Amino acid sequence: MKITDFSKFAIIQTAFLGDVALTLPLADAIRRAHPTAEIHCITTPAAGAIAECSTSIDCVHIFDKRNIHKSLDGSRAFARNIRQAGIDCVISPHRSLRTTLLTRLIKPRLSIGFTKNACSWLYSKRVSYPINCHEVERNLRLLSVFDETRDLWTVPALRPTITIPEDDSLEILKLIAQFSSKQPATMIAIAPGSVWATKRWNEEYFINAATMLKNKGMTCVFIGGKEDERLCARLARVSGTTSIAARTSLIQTIEFLRHCSAIITNDSAPTHLAWIAGCPTIAIFGPTSPMFGFAPREQNDIILENSTLTCRPCAIHGGKVCPIGTHECMKSITPEMVTRSVRDILNAKQKA
Repeated sequence: MKITDFSKFAIIQTAFLGDVALTLPLADAIRRAHPTAEIHCITTPAAGAIAECSTSIDCVHIFDKRNIHKSLDGSRAFARNIRQAGIDCVISPHRSLRTTLLTRLIKPRLSIGFTKNACSWLYSKRVSYPINCHEVERNLRLLSVFDETRDLWTVPALRPTITIPEDDSLEILKLIAQFSSKQPATMIAIAPGSVWATKRWNEEYFINAATMLKNKGMTCVFIGGKEDERLCARLARVSGTTSIAARTSLIQTIEFLRHCSAIITNDSAPTHLAWIAGCPTIAIFGPTSPMFGFAPREQNDIILENSTLTCRPCAIHGGKVCPIGTHECMKSITPEMVTRSVRDILNAKQKA
């Protein structure tokens, strides 16, 4: 079976923002294998903007699974609209039952999912779910059902290509000018938020690291969404630094990261936004592990974790509280370790 046997593709990914970001290389791979294909993306309201900026995605469909499309009737109505677009191949990296049912309702000629997908037998083609690889390459493995795509899923993926609207680029330049007088500034982005409480580094540690970096002449900027606004404002106030949380859109955040020398982040979506932006990353892993496939990808990126603890990883996503009540996996990653990692990244950039 050839990928060129199909003309209109839909990629379904309605998980977290980071998962959607890591799906973009799949769209790029389809575009390289089939330049004339029409590529659609079905995703969430929160992630729609990043899909719209992909140079490979032609059309984005917002599936509001928490609201108007939550019910079976809502999913059916959504699927009817997708069928009108003439989709003949659906590729589903997302493994939920809702995604499987939505794929079935769309009724494409070909549907592709992992053997680990819920009710995977409903897909016309199933691909073994590889464990020991990055999520990006894992998603690309879905293309292995086609005869001519081996060179796309057997090698490491390139950074996805996106286009930042000029207005967003200008807004970020104006924003940076408000708090940075250095030309150019050595800016360090700090992303302290996470959906999962146990994946968040200690607040005091964030404050100490930001203070130390500020004292070395760097401009530290806390970033995040609306849900992180209070947290980032508090950390910035105590450390005497800056917060732009909730002041930038998703795409503007990626553009801001293009101006940063590094980012300090938990194992969360900013890790993957930084990869798209080409921003060197220091990722702090506590209850989770890089082996799950969501680590930063570039050569100079740094992963900080305590690999001596037998209790970790305790969960693939993290949790609300530490199962054993110590949170030692995060406490043992010190501000000094983080600031040394920033120095190492800056030194590597100077040598490059």
